[in-house]
Amino acid sequence: MPASDNGFLDQARPAGRAYRIRVEGRVDETWSSRLGGLRIEGAQGSMESPAHITTLEGTLPDRASLLGVLNALHDLNLELVSVETIRNGSVAVQTVPEEEDS
Repeated sequence: MPASDNGFLDQARPAGRAYRIRVEGRVDETWSSRLGGLRIEGAQGSMESPAHITTLEGTLPDRASLLGVLNALHDLNLELVSVETIRNGSVAVQTVPEEEDS
């Protein structure tokens, strides 16, 4: 890789990272622009899990954008179910652990 004028190697900056975020509750599709432009889809609960789960999916440019989306969901008082990083079609899941009753 060629060095730039400042002596550092030139590296292509990634165009962002794809995420799938699931929250318990409803998020209206009109919130997409306030949530990093992520696509918003809702799903009704099932007999095993009666809660309404909303899925937000798309590409965010950096970690600060991801944190902004997560903070906005927190401000809406929505419980985070999972955050998945999607790389080359495979998914790395980070599930939020259940809080223990004290």
